[in-house]
Amino acid sequence: RAEVCSLTLDRLTLGKTTGRVHIIGKGAKERTVGFSGAPVEALNKWIVARCEVAHIEIQAVFVGVGGNSKGKALGFNGLRNVLKSAAKLAGVRQDSVHLHLLRSSFATDLYDSGVPVKEIALLLGHSDESITWRRYIAISERHLKKAMIPASRWHDLGVN
Repeated sequence: RAEVCSLTLDRLTLGKTTGRVHIIGKGAKERTVGFSGAPVEALNKWIVARCEVAHIEIQAVFVGVGGNSKGKALGFNGLRNVLKSAAKLAGVRQDSVHLHLLRSSFATDLYDSGVPVKEIALLLGHSDESITWRRYIAISERHLKKAMIPASRWHDLGVN
């Protein structure tokens, strides 16, 4: 959440189909992460909408759109409120959605898709792969189910 809230326009590069962000994480560790697809489209639309919110002189990528926070850099509470609103729109229980859960789900989904832990650690900004294992992937239940249960039973168990 700190990386999202502190992201500035000068560290974001967007094209039509690809983008990259230069992130400064904990301990001033720096990394550049590329991305493509829907996030690029969404960020391009947001940058246009951001400029329409108010006369914004700050460099924060994410700003408040209403109330006392309008035009100001989005803080931790604002980010949490955005997530809760998105959960509500998606029909998901708001109390079951947390920022850290998104990070953990991201790592686990990558792992389940076959991305090496070393690459996942880089995306999360970890210098030590064991942190990624312990804190984010732990034991992927989906991965274990697929490894131990016949494919014919996956659907019954809610495994994709």
